[in-house]
Amino acid sequence: MSARLPIFHLASHARAGETLFLKLLNSHSRVCVPVQVEQEESEIDKAFIAEVRDTGIRDISIDHPYAQSKPLASNSVILIKQGIWLHKVPFNGITLVRNPLSFVDSMMTYNTIEGFGGGWRKYGRKRYAKTFNRLLRWSENMSDELYNQIDSKNSVIDALCCFYNSRVTTLKDYQKEIFRYEDIVNNPARELNRACLILDIDFENGMLNAHQNYSETDKGHGMNNLARDIDTASLNKWRQGDKRVFQKVKRATIDTAKSVGYSYNEPYLVGV
Repeated sequence: MSARLPIFHLASHARAGETLFLKLLNSHSRVCVPVQVEQEESEIDKAFIAEVRDTGIRDISIDHPYAQSKPLASNSVILIKQGIWLHKVPFNGITLVRNPLSFVDSMMTYNTIEGFGGGWRKYGRKRYAKTFNRLLRWSENMSDELYNQIDSKNSVIDALCCFYNSRVTTLKDYQKEIFRYEDIVNNPARELNRACLILDIDFENGMLNAHQNYSETDKGHGMNNLARDIDTASLNKWRQGDKRVFQKVKRATIDTAKSVGYSYNEPYLVGV
């Protein structure tokens, strides 16, 4: 009888640190992460993700064309990112979240890098057209209701808060083990051990040095530097932004943030 390879999901939201977490787990000798680590993704990998999304399969045979294309070992574990669709059937896996202040900052900074400039001075739909278009594209894969809610917003801040509240509430409702980006960068060994228990694999120290598998020229998903070591530099980056914006974000998302374990007494949120 052919071996069966389990499929686990990392269910998350945009700019939650998925590339870092997947990079660390992908360095494990038994883990295969098809997409969302490196910038360039093969058609075979993307087709397999579509198959999982559309059919809801929870494992594959070692004889499956995807397993043979790698090839994967009989004890391999497949880990996919579930970030831009609503998975409507049961799945095995974990969830990953990030605090709403960093989410908003990261989304808007990402937009600025792409050429909109102006930083925090204006928050209208025209200036942040790329951010609105991303949110609408992602929402379309989740529900008509969310799409219409995002489409009705004139402020990018309101749109981002709406998306965060909806997606993080869905992640919480999956009732999977919740991982927080801030915990991963503050204590990676502990959090990777937690993940390994769920994936039913042994912890490997090499995961803590996954960046050594890449060079400075290797580009990761979402413009991430794969050769960058784990660090906490991004935890307070949001503080460089407009404090009025973050007061608004806090008011709009505080209940959602608390529901997944965030407290505004934490060091990276103090003073908001």
